Amino acid sequence: MGEDEELRGEAVLDEQEQDLLDERDRIGARPEADAAPPGLSCFVVEVEGSVQDYADRLRAVLAAGLDGAVAQAGIDPHRTPRRAPEWFAAICDEDGGRVAPDFARRGSEHYAAAGHGSGWYLDGWLERFDPDDAFRTWSWWDLTRAGDHTLSLWVSAGGEDFFACDELRWAAYTAGAVSVAGPTLLELDGWLAEPSV
Repeated sequence: MGEDEELRGEAVLDEQEQDLLDERDRIGARPEADAAPPGLSCFVVEVEGSVQDYADRLRAVLAAGLDGAVAQAGIDPHRTPRRAPEWFAAICDEDGGRVAPDFARRGSEHYAAAGHGSGWYLDGWLERFDPDDAFRTWSWWDLTRAGDHTLSLWVSAGGEDFFACDELRWAAYTAGAVSVAGPTLLELDGWLAEPSV
């Protein structure tokens, strides 16, 4: 019996709760193609260093946000939410620039240089994942390799190519991105053509 089946056995989940569980599950595994919406919004992410290290860092940050959302909604009482990685907590702190690792500091600088502001405090960033927060209109889909140092970050945003996503950009930059371009609404062929990282 799978984790979601066990949860369903304890309580009936509404559509929003099930969507949140599905999103959290997509953090760790490539989604099934038949579960995909007709179009996905894509960000092109250029990274320095190891693509796999970058992917692991970004997924860990988003997993913490989604675990917190699932816990806050009371959906999965048997699971202890993952905490935000120490490096992310450090870069979100007012003095984080001094103690955060180099990749996070450089990412924060690139975020600011791209005109997105000075960054996020951890509590404010985590609040965006609150199921009742109306500002987060995107949901995580996948991260795929587009080139040697280029990744495609895929989200479902209800068929929109313009939506509030600064919390996602902050996570993407501070995980080690040099640039984050997009989003662009694309058909599924683009996602299907690239391997997940």
